[in-house]
Amino acid sequence: MKGQMMLVMIALVLTAILVVAAFAPLNKNAEDVARSTARSYATEIAGAMNILQSSPDGAEYTFTNMPDKKCEITVSGRVTVILSPGRGQESASVGTIRAGAVDVKTFECGVKGIVFRKEDSKITSEALK
Repeated sequence: MKGQMMLVMIALVLTAILVVAAFAPLNKNAEDVARSTARSYATEIAGAMNILQSSPDGAEYTFTNMPDKKCEITVSGRVTVILSPGRGQESASVGTIRAGAVDVKTFECGVKGIVFRKEDSKITSEALK
């Protein structure tokens, strides 16, 4: 009986170690996916703003591909997207926007979208509600 209990305990410990070892890479992959997702959002917004910089005044772009989860999008000389702000956040920043040509603003992802307009050679932005 004593030998069977030891065998069961060893089997449980080995199973626990295998489970932890098996799921550790999944967490790493989730982080990579979140980081690349944040980068794709930042790249899309920065690309649209670069096109607006060379467009005539009055040009407009509406970004409606907002992330489903909690996030922050900061638009300045760089576009920074932070997914799940706080503990365990993943972020990406893309900076190809001419400094001084953009009003600095931060948006929460609870809005429907962001409207970017070129007015007087400066890009302004506002939340689409």
